[in-house]
Amino acid sequence: MAAQSSHLGLLSAVLLVLLISPSASASGRRFQIPSPPPAHAEDIGPNTTNGSVTSPYGNAETAGQPVTLAGNSSALYLVTLNAGIWRSLNNRPWVQLHASPPRAYTIAIDPLNSMHIVVGERDGDAQDIHRNAAGLWDSSDGGETWTNTFDPLTLSNCSTQAIPSICFSNLGTLFVATPCWP
Repeated sequence: MAAQSSHLGLLSAVLLVLLISPSASASGRRFQIPSPPPAHAEDIGPNTTNGSVTSPYGNAETAGQPVTLAGNSSALYLVTLNAGIWRSLNNRPWVQLHASPPRAYTIAIDPLNSMHIVVGERDGDAQDIHRNAAGLWDSSDGGETWTNTFDPLTLSNCSTQAIPSICFSNLGTLFVATPCWP
């Protein structure tokens, strides 16, 4: 379902710049801090036509609590709780990536290949954690398709599939944080 641009304030970007007056010196005079310019906020959040999406469990849910952003103005990705990944290409309206991991929590984009996206998920809701199919997901086509590439439960002494943080190095090495230990 394509998302419509909204003005509900799901996300805001605020940039305030304070300039210290050059009239102050080391002679003990006070620094003079001018009033900041008015803040500029712009709603860039996704929302569906009726304000809801269908969760993996068949429940109607809102576009989701925004968790994190990755990308740039040509391809911006938004992770939302319970509503997967959303994408905006070239500042166009947000579109939900229906095949994206439903419990997405963190996202990273390979600096050497902007089509290579990796998502870490939170634990699922199944009573038997092995039935969640959560973990680390990989896309090599900008989020159109996803492959589950790592389940932390495969590590010894691990009782969670959560991957709370991921990032790529400048050389394209992926770092994955998990609460499990070897």
